[in-house]
Amino acid sequence: MKRAWRFIALGIAVYIPVLLLTLPVERLTGAVTRQIDGLQIGAVSGSVFAGEAGSLAYQGEELGPVGWRFSPTGLLRGRLEYLLDLRNPDYRGAGRVGLGLNGVLVGHAFDLQLQADRLINTFTPVAISSSGQLRLQLDRFTLERGQARDVTGVLEWAAAELRSPVQLPLGDISCAIENREQDLVARVTQGGALGVAGDITLGPDGRYTIRLLLQPGPEVAPATTGLLEAMLRRQPDGKFLINSTGRI
Repeated sequence: MKRAWRFIALGIAVYIPVLLLTLPVERLTGAVTRQIDGLQIGAVSGSVFAGEAGSLAYQGEELGPVGWRFSPTGLLRGRLEYLLDLRNPDYRGAGRVGLGLNGVLVGHAFDLQLQADRLINTFTPVAISSSGQLRLQLDRFTLERGQARDVTGVLEWAAAELRSPVQLPLGDISCAIENREQDLVARVTQGGALGVAGDITLGPDGRYTIRLLLQPGPEVAPATTGLLEAMLRRQPDGKFLINSTGRI
């Protein structure tokens, strides 16, 4: 019996590479786009083992170009898994995604450098320019029927500063990324120079809520405190409140 199982294992080990070698890459990308509503993949070249797409877009947001490389370790988890290389100047980095037999897309070990202004201006009515290094690390997420679930990660903005329409140093800010029921939440864990606390909530319908409290310490320049007083509402406890809702 043990000998039979060895032959079965050998057959599977041979069959899977042969299957991938003979499978047209368009079949793979077509299967992925059918499973994920709003995903578009264009200008595909290469093979199912390694290739690239000249354009990748999700729900109208351009993410490409992107390269991929087959990761055989995903088979141990029952998934067809790939290492992705995102090459958009606004979303640079790498991560792993796998498609299971149940059609659920699972991502993990994502490490991305983001363009801060692109993200910030999604939530602001007035155009803002900034500086600093914005980094997103996603430990895990699943994408099922267009909904992100089981999200865990960290968003870090190092040496953050607003440049216009006002100049405002923010320091180092970090957020924990997680799900609360169907919502995606960025909860501030490191408040930077202005002592930021609170969270930003994004719903599945694109609605968002921003509720942040700022508590500048004594080391903050009086000019910065005066700017906050001119822009925001000071609470009875001396903190400054940002409370906003909208839809992206």
